[in-house]
Amino acid sequence: MSGSTNTSVTWSVDGVSGGNSNTGTVSSSGTYTAPSVSGSHTVTATSVPGSSSYPHAILGGGKDGNIFVINRDSMAGFSDSANNVLQTVHTGTQQYDNIFSTPVCWNGDIYLHPNADVMHAFSWNAGPDAGRQLSSNPTSSGSTVFNMHGATPSLSANGDNNAIIWEIDNSAYVGTDPSTSGPALLHALDATNVANEL
Repeated sequence: MSGSTNTSVTWSVDGVSGGNSNTGTVSSSGTYTAPSVSGSHTVTATSVPGSSSYPHAILGGGKDGNIFVINRDSMAGFSDSANNVLQTVHTGTQQYDNIFSTPVCWNGDIYLHPNADVMHAFSWNAGPDAGRQLSSNPTSSGSTVFNMHGATPSLSANGDNNAIIWEIDNSAYVGTDPSTSGPALLHALDATNVANEL
């Protein structure tokens, strides 16, 4: 974390400090180790009081291609004149039908693969600069376009090293006649630069 004199954070998995054998564990450096049983879990970094103006920022996105950084502690109600978010970053190649997936994070980067687009990595900085925590543009982008809703990436790593982004391309699926569908393809990308497919 930057932008503060106190850069300490605490880590939790599904609301459990440090996680456990059912949810997976997260180290003090933020390295997540998944449990033996597959499932969806939320890893949260909470800044120690005084370390950020927005210690509980969350990300959300939609079909319009907007990624929103939101202050979880002050989720304002509806406004017809403003979004009431900390930051909005646009991604995607279409006017509609862009984000159908959940991003994955690792070592200060956020990874997202929109529909009819390539994998993008964005940098994350939990500093207090008016909530502008997500880079406005990708820090690296892949080269393979996925249709059929893009992909929800997964990540494997040896702690803070050797991270691989995994994603399944199901672009060959034919919804009107699944028996004519092509195969789903597994892709592996270098998490330090998603332009490098492994």
